Amino acid sequence: MGPLWHAQDIGDVLGRLGASLRGLSDQEAVGRAGRVGPNRLSRLKPESALNIVVRQLKSVVVVLLGAAALVALAMGDRLEAVAIAAVLVLNTAIGFITELRARRAMDALLLFEVPRATVVRGGHPRIVDASEL
Repeated sequence: MGPLWHAQDIGDVLGRLGASLRGLSDQEAVGRAGRVGPNRLSRLKPESALNIVVRQLKSVVVVLLGAAALVALAMGDRLEAVAIAAVLVLNTAIGFITELRARRAMDALLLFEVPRATVVRGGHPRIVDASEL
């Protein structure tokens, strides 16, 4: 299935999803829910900024940059060591900011979670918990 679901023929989309205009039967909906689990976003465990920074510092890139800075320093090339250290700080800062923003975006999505949805089951509209989708 291509990424442009909205541009495809409805019959093709329903066929690929194993559904019809009458919706799913109750048994099929229960079976699919059993196979894939509930349709829920899960909350991320809160994490301190310090833990995020520490995890960023444990990455392979940071270890390699740190080693390169130490080698440059040991060889007496202070300017190169400072440049590598600057890249290391930048890399860590960018990783930290990216992860922090991703965590905040996930928390924001949870605020918009819709508790109920209208579905078609056996040809009839029905309101169900969104987690049952």
